[in-house]
Amino acid sequence: MRFDLYDFDGTIYDGDSGVDLVLFGLKKFPKQWLRIPKMLCYGLLYLLHLTSKTKMKSVMFSFVQYVDDMDKFVLEFWKGHEKKLKKFWLNKKTHSRDIIISASGYFWLQYIADKYKVYDLFATTYDIKTGEVIGLNCHGKEKVNMFYEKYPNGIIDKMYTDSKNDLPLIEEAKVGYLVKGDLVKKYYD
Repeated sequence: MRFDLYDFDGTIYDGDSGVDLVLFGLKKFPKQWLRIPKMLCYGLLYLLHLTSKTKMKSVMFSFVQYVDDMDKFVLEFWKGHEKKLKKFWLNKKTHSRDIIISASGYFWLQYIADKYKVYDLFATTYDIKTGEVIGLNCHGKEKVNMFYEKYPNGIIDKMYTDSKNDLPLIEEAKVGYLVKGDLVKKYYD
């Protein structure tokens, strides 16, 4: 099968949906503010290469332990943030060949994938009771591995991204596109 692949944050979504979700969680659960020092500490440890991105993300998303109804929480999040989806993607007639492939969490991206009838979604999996990352972070070369593991004969017609982190997928695509704001241009132009 032939697919068009899209990174999510910065590509389809204007900004970082994970950061926005954490901030949304802080507003919804005031006791989460007590965890800010730990979150900042792990953010700094990650920047200094003293902890893994997976561990840092697990700490950041541990606020989910306060969420009683995850479906309701995600729906409330998207009610306020769906407006950040970019027009170039929204205005497509169909998303039936689209695959979203993102380091962001499956538990909040699934809503968008389902609503817009995206063919498939690859994203980082979290334990929605603890916030712990389950398995591998869907990032960089791992995105290529995940795609070909599920679609060994899949063909990537187009790959859209805002980041050089997706260069491994760009190299697999027939055509790569760089998305900066609302501007979409060929990656190597």
